[in-house]
Formats: sequence, C-alpha cells, structure tokens
Amino acid sequence: EMTQTDDKGRFTFNVEFPEGTAFTIQSLSKKGNKNNLIEVERESFPESAYAGVPERLDFANGPTDNEKAYLEKANEAYIQKYGIRTIDLEEITVTGHKPGKYEESVYYSALSATGLRTAEDIEKMAVSSLKSLLYTQPGIVVRSDKITTSTSQTPVAFIIDNITYEDFFDRLDDIDVSSIDNLFVVKDNSFLPGYFPNTNGAIVITTKMGYEPKPRKSLNIEQIIPLGYQQAAEFYSPVYETPEQKNASAPDLRTTIYWKPNVRFSEDGEATVDFYSADSATTYTVTGEGVSGSGKMIRFSSEIQVKGKDEP
Repeated sequence: EMTQTDDKGRFTFNVEFPEGTAFTIQSLSKKGNKNNLIEVERESFPESAYAGVPERLDFANGPTDNEKAYLEKANEAYIQKYGIRTIDLEEITVTGHKPGKYEESVYYSALSATGLRTAEDIEKMAVSSLKSLLYTQPGIVVRSDKITTSTSQTPVAFIIDNITYEDFFDRLDDIDVSSIDNLFVVKDNSFLPGYFPNTNGAIVITTKMGYEPKPRKSLNIEQIIPLGYQQAAEFYSPVYETPEQKNASAPDLRTTIYWKPNVRFSEDGEATVDFYSADSATTYTVTGEGVSGSGKMIRFSSEIQVKGKDEP
C-alpha cells in the first residue's frame, strides 16, 4: 500500500492487522530518490493503575494444602498424558586448539607488502578496534573520511579473506580485531590482480574463521511490529455427551477447568457459562477480568464448591 506525506513529511496508514504482524516501510522522494531518512513514531500507552495481574503461588513458606493438592494433580495429569519425566543429557566433549602460525595470504610478498602483523602481534598491542589498529599501521594514513597509503591521496581497497572491497571505511567496526589472523599493506595497485581505478594500494586482512559481511540497513527503510488485534484462542474443554464419554476409564485431571476470552455481560451485570468439572471433588477459584464499555478495568474472584456423587 502507498501513501503520501503531508507538507511536514508525516504519514499514516489505516489498516487492520493481527498481533505480531511485521511491516516494512520504505520512503521515496517525489523523484523516486532513496537517499532520505524515515522515522516511525513508536506506540505509547498510558500506564494502568490496575491491570489484574494473575495470582501466583508463593512457596516462600512452603505450599499450602490446596497448593500441594494442585501440584500433585498437575503432576499426575502430566504423567498420564506424557509418561514419567525423563531427561537424557547427551555426552558433551569440549576440545580446544592451540593458535597456530598465521595463514599466509596469496597477496603477500617481500616486494609488495609492508607492515605484516600477526594475531600474536595484535594481541600484544591490546587495541580495541580495527580503526585503532590501523592508526598504528605503518605505510597508511587514517584520514577523516578515508584511509590512504602514505604516498597517495586515493583510498586503499580492503581485501578480506581474498575478497576485495573498494569502499570499506564505514564498515571498519564489522571486524573484531580478535578475529584477525594477519594484516599487512600492499603498496599500490601494480601488485594487485584486477582493475581498481577508484583505489590505490590495499589493506589485506585474513581472518581466523572467515568474514561474513553484515547486512547494511538503508536509512529510508524501517521495519516495525506495532500492536495489532489479538486473534481469539480456543481453550479445550471436554464434552461428555455419549455413554462412552461419560463412562470413560481415563480420569479427568484438569487443573484449569474453563477459560473463555469473550464473555459478555447483560445490562444487569449477569453472564452464564457452562462447563464440565474435573473428577475430583474440590473448591474451584473463579476469576474474571475484563473491560467495561467505558474503558474501566474490572477484576473479581470467587469460589465454588464441587461435591462428589455421594456427598450431600
């Protein structure tokens, strides 16, 4: 979908979408130019004084009798459905490798290269970034917007794991200095295979594990996941209609008996729900949470007693 901005560059989209939907937004100028910055306002919501946090079991002083019964029932239901809990840990072998001698680059020779530094040399220097390392590298000059050899004003190329990058100045932070196996400078293009008219010389880096370029984010593209509507979830609730279902030998050990996300109350504040209880005769806690028509948050809790067949 496409929209036009107002005279201040602001824009809106009117769409409905479920929760978790990701949107990718791209901005273009009137002439289709991508060289512009897009900023998306983040959603903000007023703080709620009371949001109805569900009750949690507190075992600081040990579980109560009701909590013990709940845990025993939940554990029994799990075993009945999935079997006894068994966790098998696979044998783990940890191996280490001593750092070996640096891997010599195909671009290295006594005539073309200068300032060779190995991983051991770099570790002794205790530098925190590639740019800091290059400030001390003989044969090059680090300028405000480029890096050149000491005999040229033309930017150097970067050759990383035998792949040439002609424009790498803004990506120096992509390489961790601890990942470098060796580094040196090639004096000029006469020692480089290929044609590179926009650069002169090269900084050659060989990494220990291989370099993978990080994706570059365009300033005119933004991805957001705004708050959407929540899709209704269906809670399993058994139905005992046939004689076979009513006389089933498997016990009903549910710990959460009933949940319905869209109960509507009448103008008199009444609502009716129907559900089957579990097999155990016990006390159920009924909790209701919701929002009134005027936006007021509501929460209430009560108890109902479920008796067995032989109880009065």
